[in-house]
Amino acid sequence: MFKLTYRNGDLAIFVRENTASAGHVFAAKEVTVIPNGIPDAGRLTPSDMHERRGGVTRILFMGILCEGKGLLTLIKACSHLQKAGLSFHLVCAGAFASESFKKEVEKLIKTHGLTEVIQFPGVLRGPEKWQAFREADVFCFPSHYQCENFPVVLIEAMSFGLPIVTTRWRGIPDVVGASGGALIVEPKLPSLVAEGLIALIGDVGLRASMGSKNRVWFCDHYTLAKFRKSMEMAL
Repeated sequence: MFKLTYRNGDLAIFVRENTASAGHVFAAKEVTVIPNGIPDAGRLTPSDMHERRGGVTRILFMGILCEGKGLLTLIKACSHLQKAGLSFHLVCAGAFASESFKKEVEKLIKTHGLTEVIQFPGVLRGPEKWQAFREADVFCFPSHYQCENFPVVLIEAMSFGLPIVTTRWRGIPDVVGASGGALIVEPKLPSLVAEGLIALIGDVGLRASMGSKNRVWFCDHYTLAKFRKSMEMAL
């Protein structure tokens, strides 16, 4: 039924290169790749904001609070940071997938003695969401989510000039891999996530350099204007 509905289309549009082959499977006459674009909420953030900050490093995670998005991996990575004597604060924004998972997370945090350094503000929208990005120094997204195709939260972080620690999983490398502003590690390995975070926490200059590269990459590839222009040309 799927092939009957979609076969022999004039144009197939995909958001990333590695999925575009599906267009040929369904015999589309033309196939093109157009990444998602978003409004530039980070445009008003001073370019040197993250470079000026000292003291406690603020790490931001944003997404569904579930095992697949790598939340348990991130919490375990934070235990490595604490053992290394580093000063940091982790903000995990989003809704818990279930009450049982929330209890599992709370138990893990208590076990590792991380209660004072991890915050759960819930789902953030609009100005509150953008403020969380502005206040962050590093964005961490250690996902191994089954349906991770094009996580928009990564390009939101790029728009705010944040360096990123993330995973080599499904569509993620397509989104951030060529920017020069992301440390990409294998999924489900807290020690590797911790290594990436430790490198950024210990080097303000590296954070600034990677963040600037992400900002440039965003402006060149993921703005709403770029998306609209590409769609207009394709159609």
